[in-house]
Amino acid sequence: MFRIKIRPGSISSSIRTVQEGKFPWWLGLLFAVVGAAVLWFSYQEHLESEELRQHGVQSEAVVTDIRKHERHNSGRKHRSKIVTYHPVVTYTDDRGITRTAESPVGVSSRTAYSKGDTVRVLYLPHKPQEIELTELSGSSSHYIFMAVGGLFFIAGIGLTIYGLKKRNRHDCDKGEFA
Repeated sequence: MFRIKIRPGSISSSIRTVQEGKFPWWLGLLFAVVGAAVLWFSYQEHLESEELRQHGVQSEAVVTDIRKHERHNSGRKHRSKIVTYHPVVTYTDDRGITRTAESPVGVSSRTAYSKGDTVRVLYLPHKPQEIELTELSGSSSHYIFMAVGGLFFIAGIGLTIYGLKKRNRHDCDKGEFA
């Protein structure tokens, strides 16, 4: 699998870089921006999920197809392919209209769903194409992403402020600013 090698010297040299004012403050700002973006998008996912749970209508659906989605990840040493299978379902909405929609959440096993399986879906009457399979709903992944995004945001703001203060202090000591 993957192995991360942390050399004791690399951590202490990184801390020294920040303490000496050599830390690029813009890197902290980048962390903050990335953290804010992750936080925002995961919060939007959370709001959509809550709306579906509170105002969604349940219906029985039939799996009509399974769509394979492939995503490639490439690291420095390894190249991997992530495959997920998304069930396509047909259901009748509360107005009697037959709808077909693909689950936005996929599963890793091709055999988890088969054509003809009966499943329950949640949908919003004003957005009938956006569905969630009830057995796949309730995922807490957006909470994890919100936490990680928040940590990146807070750490980025802190590193930016610290880096700018150290840089200004370092520049004043050299006599570059009066």
